[in-house]
Amino acid sequence: MKEIYIPTSVLTVLLLILKMLAVPAIPWVVVFLPLIVVTAFFAVASVAMTIIIARYRDRFEKFLKDIGLTKADE
Repeated sequence: MKEIYIPTSVLTVLLLILKMLAVPAIPWVVVFLPLIVVTAFFAVASVAMTIIIARYRDRFEKFLKDIGLTKADE
């Protein structure tokens, strides 16, 4: 009797789908695609925070003084 293998990992399922589609260099896609997505997310978040802080700089500086992260006498 032959054993039936049921993949439980989402990554394994994705890998099997890519193999069925005959995509070349599957390990590179599997390794670098999540890294690219995470890097892009943090890049967008960094730019967004920079814009928000630049726009509301006075409020941000007051907030930092209120919580004690900057000197109040400056």
